[in-house]
Amino acid sequence: MVSRRCTQRKFLLKPSRKKKVGKAFRYCIARAATLTGVRVHVVCVMSNHYHVVVTDPLGLLPYFTEILNKNLSRCLNALYGRWENFWAGGAAPSYVRLQGSEAVLRECVYALTNPVEAGLVASREEWPGELLEQPGKYGVAKPDWFFRSEEDGGKLPDIEFLELTAAPLAKTTRDAITVLKQACDDRENSIRQARRATGRRFMGAEAVMRQRVDDNPETYAPRRRLSPTVASRDKWRRIELLQIASTFKREHRRCMEAWMTGDRGVIFPFGTYKMRVLHRARIAEA
Repeated sequence: MVSRRCTQRKFLLKPSRKKKVGKAFRYCIARAATLTGVRVHVVCVMSNHYHVVVTDPLGLLPYFTEILNKNLSRCLNALYGRWENFWAGGAAPSYVRLQGSEAVLRECVYALTNPVEAGLVASREEWPGELLEQPGKYGVAKPDWFFRSEEDGGKLPDIEFLELTAAPLAKTTRDAITVLKQACDDRENSIRQARRATGRRFMGAEAVMRQRVDDNPETYAPRRRLSPTVASRDKWRRIELLQIASTFKREHRRCMEAWMTGDRGVIFPFGTYKMRVLHRARIAEA
């Protein structure tokens, strides 16, 4: 699961009637997926952050998020006439490894029901922003306020396609779709019942679209908390994965020290990204 938040929690990804933000996001993520082979399963773009659940078969996830975040920030800054940083500073995108179908389902449901959980709309179908759940091919035209058309010399295609694939939740695509839809529906029903019990109402799509992009939530944002990198309810599997990550860091550091002394034969641990992609360093097999 990949997440990214806007600077100062501003509503820079806020949906609007013309759906320009949604179209820009779809074009940029489609471009990123095309170039990296990352498989996208679900997408939810909230007013000040996004969540996407993906599978990274080629080990190019950092490149995927770089393409998505750079293109999207420049595109939307041009739309708003902004020049400052678009994404929250001081932190990289959040990457959480989802271990097992249970964790995948839980985080997919979290992403897709986020607008309901936040009290914005009563169901995910009412969310006016970009929210993709159904597998299929989604086409989108290149945002004309930023990118040049191919006719005018633009290097990017005028139409890009996002191939949304079913999350690995069941043996067949049909079963995976059914499992995810049912889980999302159940979660939404639970949220609606809880809000009715306390007399709280949903903001509604119209009110969301009336918000200003320079506004931010009035709620307090938790700071200096742990940022999980692994999602699994199996305690021992979670511990094992964290130990593997710790071992990777130590081995990577050792290899970097050797590389800096001129040893180009050093073999970096499996999972190394930057040295493999930028410097063609040797990588251990899985």
